[in-house]
Amino acid sequence: DTLLEVRPGNLTSRLEAMAKNEDRVTTAFHSIYGRAPDASELRESMGYLAAHPGASGVKQLLWAMLASPEFQVNH
Repeated sequence: DTLLEVRPGNLTSRLEAMAKNEDRVTTAFHSIYGRAPDASELRESMGYLAAHPGASGVKQLLWAMLASPEFQVNH
């Protein structure tokens, strides 16, 4: 659970500092998958962050992305 804790300069910290969920999602996708989210991914991810505000929502989104088949197969 400590892997994605907010620390100076890490991805969780950078996402937490952003004002808009759209920017958080886009940055997370570029950082983890090396691509922009499609419309459905953007909508779902923004909805998740709206329902789970703060660092805990950001961390859970990042965990889901890191545990995804896309990340595991491509990285």
